Amino acid sequence: EGNCVIRKSDNLLRFGCKSSIIPNGVTTIGAYAFYGCSGLTSITIPNSVTTIREYAFGNCSGLTSITVSTGNSIYKSEGNCVIRKSDNLLIFGCKSSIIPNGVTSIVDFAFSGCSGLTGALTIPSGVTTIGDVAFGGCSSLTSITIPSGVTSIGDSAFEDCGGLTSITLPDGVTSIGEAAFDGWTTNQKIYVRKKYQKRWNKNWNRGCNAEIIYR
Repeated sequence: EGNCVIRKSDNLLRFGCKSSIIPNGVTTIGAYAFYGCSGLTSITIPNSVTTIREYAFGNCSGLTSITVSTGNSIYKSEGNCVIRKSDNLLIFGCKSSIIPNGVTSIVDFAFSGCSGLTGALTIPSGVTTIGDVAFGGCSSLTSITIPSGVTSIGDSAFEDCGGLTSITLPDGVTSIGEAAFDGWTTNQKIYVRKKYQKRWNKNWNRGCNAEIIYR
């Protein structure tokens, strides 16, 4: 239905394609359901969806428009992002996303593989957590602003972000996961303070050849 494969027993959407229209009645969008579907340009999440699993829209590099039906009780769309209403977690975005004020956390894989996300991106001040691989593979980003309230950055959060010339980590970051900047090269810079570095994963800069500059 709607160019989607749906499991009858629980209305779980197993996978879709660039011409999919998610039918009302689907309750869960499964892990990797649209993974790598570069031809997908827009998606509407219907009222019936209550769960979106990890990487459901990962590497959908052509996705430009995300809409959640207004009657959905779990999710909403704003700034071409899908946000969980109960706690303002950003579940996933696309190349035209503008992260809205009010978001508290960017979850694992939220923008992973979003090579079409270009230019400068500002993370709003209410965000405290950036999840695993949240911006992994966002190779066309040229600037990202991390607010002072961020305390935790996950594993591989900014891996393979080759378009960034530098990144400044706020003073309050108390936790950084393994290989957070994997794939960074010698012409990139990471500005940090030593204040909490002893609490970070000991392999936080594994695979990273960027210049580490202590402020």
